[in-house]
Amino acid sequence: MKATEDGRNAAHDYIELIHQELTDTNVSVIFGQLFIQMGKYIIAQKYFLDLLEYSKDYDDNDRDLLSIRYHLALTYSYQYDLIHAENLLKEIYKYYKINDINLARIENGLGWIYHHNGELDEAMKHYQAAFNLASKQLELNHLINAQTCSLLGDCYLEKYDFDQAEIFNKKALDIERLRLPINHPRIGVTLNDIGDVYRKRKQMQIALDYYEQAESIFHQSLPKYHPYKAYCWSCMAFVYLYNEKIEQAQEYHEKALKIYRHVLPSDHINIKISEKNSQCTDFQKINDAYIKVCSQV
Repeated sequence: MKATEDGRNAAHDYIELIHQELTDTNVSVIFGQLFIQMGKYIIAQKYFLDLLEYSKDYDDNDRDLLSIRYHLALTYSYQYDLIHAENLLKEIYKYYKINDINLARIENGLGWIYHHNGELDEAMKHYQAAFNLASKQLELNHLINAQTCSLLGDCYLEKYDFDQAEIFNKKALDIERLRLPINHPRIGVTLNDIGDVYRKRKQMQIALDYYEQAESIFHQSLPKYHPYKAYCWSCMAFVYLYNEKIEQAQEYHEKALKIYRHVLPSDHINIKISEKNSQCTDFQKINDAYIKVCSQV
C-alpha cells in the first residue's frame, strides 16, 4: 500500500478500532491483521510465520503466541489450505480456558473450514458455539457477534434457507453500522452477502443495488487489488448475465479475474472458477462456488 496520508490515516483508524474491541491484542499482531485486511494473504502468512519464529521461546499458552497462530491459520484458510488451517486452530483451542472469548473466534474459524468443505451441519454447530460463548460475556452488538451472524447467514444461504440468511446478515449489518466507520470494508462485505441472498431469490435488481453499495465502499476503502472487490464484481457479473447483458457480464468477470490472479496463489479455486465464468454466456451454466475470503477481527 502507498504510504500516503490517507493510507496512514486508514491504518491508524484500523489500529484504534482493534484496540477498542481487543484491548489485549499485541500491536505486532494488529500490524499483521492489516495485511489480511488489505487482502495481502501471502505477505500476511510470511509475516506471521516470521513472528512465530521470533516467538519460539514463548510458553505454548502465551496469549500473543496463540494470537499469532490464530492469524496464521486465517492466512492458510483464505488461500484454501484448509488442512493446515484446521490443524492450527485445533492445536491452539486446547490452550484457552473454557470461557475465554477468543474461543468464539476459533469456533468461527473452524466453522468456516467445515462450511467450505461442504459440512454445513458441522459448521453450524461451531457457529452456534461461538454465538453462545460471546453472548455470555459480551454485549449483543459486539463485532464478534456480527462476525458470527454473517457466517450463520452464509451457511443458511448454502442451505437455501433464504429468510434466515437475510435475517442473520441484516443483524450483522446493524451491528457493523453501529460499531464501524460508515465506509468500513466489513460493511461492504455484509452488503454483498445480502445481495447474494436476493440474487439467489432471483430478485436481481435488489441484489444489484446491494452489490453497488458494496462496490462503492470497496472503491473508497480498499487497495486497487483486493479479493473483496473481485468477489463483488463476480456477483455483479452474474446479475448482468441473468439479464442477458453478456458483454457487461464478461467485462466484470475479467475485472474480477485480474484481481484474483494478482492476490491469490496460482492454483486457488477462485481463479479457476473465474476463468470459466469469464467465458460463460449461459446463466444456467455459471459456477457460483467461489471461496469468500472475509477478514475476521
